[in-house]
Amino acid sequence: MIGGTMEYKKTCAACGSFFVTQNENQSCCSSECGLQLGRRNKKKYYTCQYCGEQFWKPDAFRKKYCSKECQMAARSDEAMKRHLNLSPASEPEVYQRECLWCKEQFETPYPNKLYCSPECAYEGNKRMKRQQWADEYAPHIFTCLECGVEVKTECGDKHSLFCSERCMEKYHSRIYKKQRKQQMRSAWVEPVTFDAVYYRSNGVCGICGLPVSYDKSPADIWAATIDHIVPLSRGGKHELSNCQLAHRLCNSTKQDDIEDYHIDWAEKNKLDNGRWTDALTKYSLHTRMQAAL
Repeated sequence: MIGGTMEYKKTCAACGSFFVTQNENQSCCSSECGLQLGRRNKKKYYTCQYCGEQFWKPDAFRKKYCSKECQMAARSDEAMKRHLNLSPASEPEVYQRECLWCKEQFETPYPNKLYCSPECAYEGNKRMKRQQWADEYAPHIFTCLECGVEVKTECGDKHSLFCSERCMEKYHSRIYKKQRKQQMRSAWVEPVTFDAVYYRSNGVCGICGLPVSYDKSPADIWAATIDHIVPLSRGGKHELSNCQLAHRLCNSTKQDDIEDYHIDWAEKNKLDNGRWTDALTKYSLHTRMQAAL
């Protein structure tokens, strides 16, 4: 007591330090500790539903558990309880089955089970696959579309139509010629001669721009042919204005392509990794031979 005033020794409720005060009800050593204690007292603590510990978080009123570990542990326990089905339940139904592989009787809770063990299942599935393969690739008897000979396939190809590649090529060649004749008959036709096309083109191929000899030999890939600028299959007409001079190889490469088709053989040979080197060499020989004549 000092001058008739009572002094009290206390411990700060916020920081835990000792202090002396004349106010009997003072619980903190300073205003800062008082504010800290006030904020702390406003927090409402909750009890973790798994471990039972008190915890506080900004959104603790929304949470059941104090940490992720408690949450995962609680979910694991719930899943285990559901799996074990701790509540009283009826006995599972047991089915009597005969194994499809070994023919032994066995019991199973699964109504659709076919095999008594993994070993039998492996052997049974292997046998089933062999049977499927045998059904799919069974020998197939068919009649060749070209020569009419009855053929039995060894590999079981159900889509075989010809007995040999020769018959296949003859068949498709005949069909192509037939379609070509139909195109020519259906197209508007005016008299077109090779000489008229050759001299109008000045002996230059309309596709690659290289000179063309007058030779029309079907055995020479650089021989002269008449090309329809707009193919007959695309609605073009068989008339002089729709015809141009072309090498046999250029004409074959163009096929039924669109109008203004052009080939740069040097560039094409580079892009195709030298595929046309032999053909270009033959063209050089062909040109020299024609010049010699």
